[in-house]
Amino acid sequence: MTRGRADWAERSQISKLGGVVDLGEHAARVGGLQSQDRRGKTFFRENFTSGLTNYVMAGGGAGSSIRLTNNHSLTEGISVEMITGTDGAQDAELTRYLWLPYLSKLGIEIFFMVSSLAGYLDFSIYFNATANGIDVKVRIDFDNNKIQVFDENSAWVDVLSGAIYKPRALTWANIKLVVDPVNLLYSNLIYKGIETDISSIIPDSGGLPDQEWLNYDILYSANAAANYTVWVDSIILTQNEA
Repeated sequence: MTRGRADWAERSQISKLGGVVDLGEHAARVGGLQSQDRRGKTFFRENFTSGLTNYVMAGGGAGSSIRLTNNHSLTEGISVEMITGTDGAQDAELTRYLWLPYLSKLGIEIFFMVSSLAGYLDFSIYFNATANGIDVKVRIDFDNNKIQVFDENSAWVDVLSGAIYKPRALTWANIKLVVDPVNLLYSNLIYKGIETDISSIIPDSGGLPDQEWLNYDILYSANAAANYTVWVDSIILTQNEA
């Protein structure tokens, strides 16, 4: 790239700032920090700046609540805070319904932070395409230090286990699930930079005739009489995953 008089000017004085190749390399290397997985095409992103009016919220037990807060946030200065109850169902649940996208391989990625490493966090995404539907679920079990997915026999199957998979309390972590709704299969799971092939696990299936939609659901549950808290931010839905 050059700077100076127009290149058609007589005896133009031009100084060279940098070659095109050099600037291309610079552009490729400079950018904001990316904590999300970059594969797939994002078709929906939730950062809760529009509030919770589009969500179905449920909670069980004394002290259970779901609200927006600026105490902890990842991107836009706001996140949703979900607190479990001390009795009854001891949980908090957040659900949103969306249009059904083109059914390629789809991904859902969420960023979360927990107040204590207790209870379990489930997130799921349900696709209903006319008479065919799949309900894919991931569970982060903080008590038993493992990650599971829900299979066709309505059972939780271990995918990852061990101390390396437990996030530190009060730090943001993210997890991404990729599914294949066309063939009614799981695809892969990405957590803390570790990618696991789960294509051999068949998800729970079923559907409602003549209805098409997608919904995602986040459920935080406690197995003790305590008000555990999870903060959720930046829910990302993608399509055309590899």
